[in-house]
Amino acid sequence: MMGHPRAWLIKEKKMVSVSNVGFGGPFVFVTAEDEDSDIDAKMYRDGRGCILMWPTGLTDKNKKQIYEGDIVNMALFFRGTTGTHWFSIEKDAGCFQLVSSVLNYEDPLFLHSNDTLEIIGNIHENPELVAEGESK
Repeated sequence: MMGHPRAWLIKEKKMVSVSNVGFGGPFVFVTAEDEDSDIDAKMYRDGRGCILMWPTGLTDKNKKQIYEGDIVNMALFFRGTTGTHWFSIEKDAGCFQLVSSVLNYEDPLFLHSNDTLEIIGNIHENPELVAEGESK
């Protein structure tokens, strides 16, 4: 099951679950599912007010839904050595990709077993993970 997208609200610096998405011109209409959120129904311009992140349809080893923008931890045999590396999930070339700028590595997500992936954060709520991963 794919599930619903989620959205990073740029001004509010808050991640919300999305129950409805409507497209009208350059706008994306996002309705949040979060009951504690005061973001019930607002109009956001795509890329300015909110950033939509789509589910990949896959789960990690803890059965958590993997979304575009997540950062995952994965053991990988790469260039003759095995190590644990961090990857961001990005949509490119028509599919979701595991991407590491540190390793200069990009590979389709669907080629990897779910039980080897573990979500450790996302690029919006945990920007320090991105910076730390790039410094490794």
